[in-house]
Amino acid sequence: MISLYHLHIEPTTQCNARCPQCPRTDALNGETRSDLPIIEWDPERLNTFLAAPAFRRVNDILINGNYGDIVMHSSPLEFARVCKEKADRVQINTNGSGLKPSFWSELAKMGVIVEFSIEGMSQKTHEIYRRNTVYKRILENAKAFIDAGGHAKWAMTVFRHNQHEVDECEEFANYLGFQEFNTRSDTSRFENGQTEYVWRGEKHTLYAASMAGGVEQPCHIRRGATQTSLFVSADERVFPCCFSYIQDNPFLGHKIDLNDLIYLDSQIDMVYKEYIKTQWTNPQDVCKTICGIGI
Repeated sequence: MISLYHLHIEPTTQCNARCPQCPRTDALNGETRSDLPIIEWDPERLNTFLAAPAFRRVNDILINGNYGDIVMHSSPLEFARVCKEKADRVQINTNGSGLKPSFWSELAKMGVIVEFSIEGMSQKTHEIYRRNTVYKRILENAKAFIDAGGHAKWAMTVFRHNQHEVDECEEFANYLGFQEFNTRSDTSRFENGQTEYVWRGEKHTLYAASMAGGVEQPCHIRRGATQTSLFVSADERVFPCCFSYIQDNPFLGHKIDLNDLIYLDSQIDMVYKEYIKTQWTNPQDVCKTICGIGI
């Protein structure tokens, strides 16, 4: 039986941003995919779910959606509080362009870590990728969080159009009081080094950065059968990781039954056994492109 120590929870499928490489965005028109259901985790249901025996050792929760952002949840503070009552370490990854500064101050007082996605030194540079977000509002929310004692991280996705601003962004982050500054660059999201998309009726091209480097994300799954992680989607399914959720192979996801939580351990164990078995004998495409397994 596996022992879960880390949970990655998607709070909602709703998001205010229209990032061109996000799986929720239709590259043909720049808007949200028409087939994406609008759903979210109810905090009370989440509290019931986290009380399951399977999660008795969980002490680390990441709140971050493949399709949604916490700023679009109807009860974001209650959602975060439920997670904080379960785990000592809770981190939210967000675009930060939503809700009032008072919300972010409250998060800081709760001891929640927040990673803000900020892609440059100005609205002009930032919005080339982080479409439909407001740079000034993000900085105001981050400052309110920092001033209230919050542990803030600045995460910068590096492309060709903003790579010249990396050093300046790091210096600015230190000046504002961010405790961490990290860059990330994912070449697997590009085809021949570029991504074409439409925004407000105009065609655009996003180019991969020519510089190397960035934060290497650890694979929690490959730590063995004694300690591992789990991704929980907004539609109440469990997956080995968020990347397998996007791929959405039938055997990877398991629908949660809140009336049968006593058996969730064995159900999760079954999901993992199927995943681990195929991971080594026939790695999935997502395992190859994201984690380099089987290459």
